[in-house]
Amino acid sequence: MANAKIFEMGTIVGARKIEVITIGLGLVKDLGDLKDVIWHNVDGKTVIVTKEAPQGCTYDDDRTVVVRVIDGKVLIDGKYDIYAPGEDKIEKLLRKPYDLSKLSKEQMAELKPLLDVASEIRPAIAPGESGRRVIVITAEMISAGVTVCYNEWEPETPCNLEEGDVFLVSDESNFKGYRIGREEFAGTHQFE
Repeated sequence: MANAKIFEMGTIVGARKIEVITIGLGLVKDLGDLKDVIWHNVDGKTVIVTKEAPQGCTYDDDRTVVVRVIDGKVLIDGKYDIYAPGEDKIEKLLRKPYDLSKLSKEQMAELKPLLDVASEIRPAIAPGESGRRVIVITAEMISAGVTVCYNEWEPETPCNLEEGDVFLVSDESNFKGYRIGREEFAGTHQFE
């Protein structure tokens, strides 16, 4: 299994998540469509394009969707850093309100299409979090064929890996975790 190879070849190191501007957009089921970002499929499920799932990911209807502004960037490689964390994390992520007027005109222009299809807008500063464990994907790993992982929320769908990406370890004994792109990691974490 690809994830087992990551653990076999990689080294687990400590990391700390730093504070990040995070904007709640409302429940998955209440979002409107946004071309190439959010749509409703024939089964009535909401599909959201994420950095980890460029083909689209379906989340449970009752999850809250958030988008992050990472290192001052709304779009990274033309994509939003958007996802729907578990409800156990939402209140913590959105607890500390943030004033969107502090963002630049360019940032707001890039956010506008997403805000226009949101059902609720809750801007906040997500708190930092220490004690995270990660494996940095190295050139040696890529050369050895470690080019995909399986994110814990989509264990059947391969997620491409590139040198410098990071695999966040959530369950070492079962080889579980998820990919964080190198640019997103650099803008949201520090090594401990």
